[in-house]
Amino acid sequence: MKTKFNIEEMTCSQCAASVTKKLNKLGCSEVNVNYVTGEASAFVPDNLSSEKVANEISKLGYPSKIKTSIDTQKRENKLSLLEKQVIISILF
Repeated sequence: MKTKFNIEEMTCSQCAASVTKKLNKLGCSEVNVNYVTGEASAFVPDNLSSEKVANEISKLGYPSKIKTSIDTQKRENKLSLLEKQVIISILF
């Protein structure tokens, strides 16, 4: 599942490279780390939890939290669209 992380205290490209290396070592794919925005995104394998990935990043010295799961975000968008349709159908 593609997941985004907020990562604090990254100050240079070497910081981002360290996080990238760790994510790849954990088995994540399509890793993208940006030290300027303090964000990373990666496909986390099914046998690994996003929480575990965030904890491993934090162990490197860069406090990390899960920002969003792309799948969760899509479900929320679909739900809000469904909610809008229900409200419109009730009104008419």
